[in-house]
Formats: sequence, structure tokens, C-alpha cells
Amino acid sequence: MPNKSVNNQMNRLRLPLFWVVSMLMLTTCDFRSLKDPIVLTDVEDEFILDMWEEITPQGRSFQLRMETIADQPCSNSTIDFSINRTSTIFDISLQQIDEPEDCAPGQAPAFAQINLGGLPPGFYPLSIDLRDAIVNKATLRVRTDAYRLEMDTEYGIKPLRSELRRITPDQFWGYISYPGYLQSAVDSLRQELEHYGTYQLPQDGYYGYFTIANRTLAIKDQPQHQPFLTWIMPIDDADKRELQNIIDRFRETHKEEGLRIGFFDGKGGAY
Repeated sequence: MPNKSVNNQMNRLRLPLFWVVSMLMLTTCDFRSLKDPIVLTDVEDEFILDMWEEITPQGRSFQLRMETIADQPCSNSTIDFSINRTSTIFDISLQQIDEPEDCAPGQAPAFAQINLGGLPPGFYPLSIDLRDAIVNKATLRVRTDAYRLEMDTEYGIKPLRSELRRITPDQFWGYISYPGYLQSAVDSLRQELEHYGTYQLPQDGYYGYFTIANRTLAIKDQPQHQPFLTWIMPIDDADKRELQNIIDRFRETHKEEGLRIGFFDGKGGAY
């Protein structure tokens, strides 16, 4: 069976559609003349879909993050989209891949960050369509401890996961990446951290900023080229200033020694 693309309406999204000609009779049809979205089951995956909760001192917002599976010719390419909200219903439309005039050298996936805002607990119906021609339906379930995305269809879209667990406001986590000869200094820093709380893992799951699997903590984008320490524990607001001072002193003392430190908290603080 031949593999054809929808050239006029879908050429920028490049979604290969496998047509059953005798059943659909659409080989000469122009999608622009159709009023209703077309739902097709044989669409190759072209986009990766993930979830994220942005945590800032101003508050939290839920995001859907989309990437093309295929690399694009500019490393700063984006996916153009529109979003419409009616009460608790979100309609998202992916329109085209934009290659910016200031094309950054190198190939990388095109990216879209779709912000749905701060969502109280409840049920939120979603539709994600590809150039108004292929439509996917889903339900986002928001709980105090997690977001759960239930896809009814996955035409052209590959979800990475169905659940994003939520970080509690009192959480404190981070890493120190250091050359091996600083091991004793890092051990001393760890002992100082222990004065403010005990290393304590939440339940296994994907939290966006970090993942816990088999009772092991892995922090997003943590360095891998040298030894590192990861840390996670609940923290009291009253201790934040002193922790900031401890980390700043350590960073200043060893600033010329290939040290990398990143600590964060569940209220959007960075240390």
C-alpha cells in the first residue's frame, strides 16, 4: 500500500498518512474544503508529548511540551500552535513548524511549550489536532499529588508518560558535581545539610525536575562526567536563608575547581 503525505494542508507538519483508497476515497480531496476534522488511525508518530509543572516564586502552571521526533534544520525551530479554552475544555491546534529567520546552526527537534496555566483539581477535556485535519481526544485529571493524562487516541503523537507527580512546596532537592579530589569537602557539606533535614525520597515516579525509580533519585540534566552527590529532603521556610548561605560559601570557596551546584525548592527557589 503506497505511503502518501497530505501535501497542501499538512506539508509543514510532514505527517505520513497511510490511505486505504478504496475505503476512504480521498485521494483527490483538498482538506481545506472539509469542515470537520478527519480522524485516521494509520498515522506515523511525528510528535513527542510530555508534561511539565513550571514552579516559580509567583506560582505554578501546567504545561504540555511537544517536540518533533525528526530533527529540523535549525536548532531553534519551533512548533506554531494555537490554544482555545472554554470553561474547563482546552482545544489545541498544531499548525506548522517554524524555521526562524535567525536560524541557529545545527539540527534539533522543533519545540512547543503549551501553557495551560494554574489548574485546580478536576477533569479537563483536551483535544490536540494536527493542522485541523487529524484530531486526538484526551482527558487531563488534576489531583493535589499528580497530573494524569489519559489519551483516547494517539494519531501522530507519542506520549512519553501518563502521569506527572507533583512536588510538594516543602521539598528541597539538588546536586553537586565535583572533581574527585573534593570528596572530603563534599562530605562535609553533606553533613551540614543533614543538620536541616534527613535525606528522604518521595514515592517512585516522574516529577519533571527529577525522577525516582527503584528508590533512586535522578535529577534532570544532572552532570555525568564526574562524581556527583544528589540530595532531597523536606525543608522549613525558616531554614532557607541559612541553607542558601552554606551553599554560597561552598560555591565561592571552590569556584575555580570545576564545581557545579544546583539546588531548588518546591516554591520556585534556586540556591
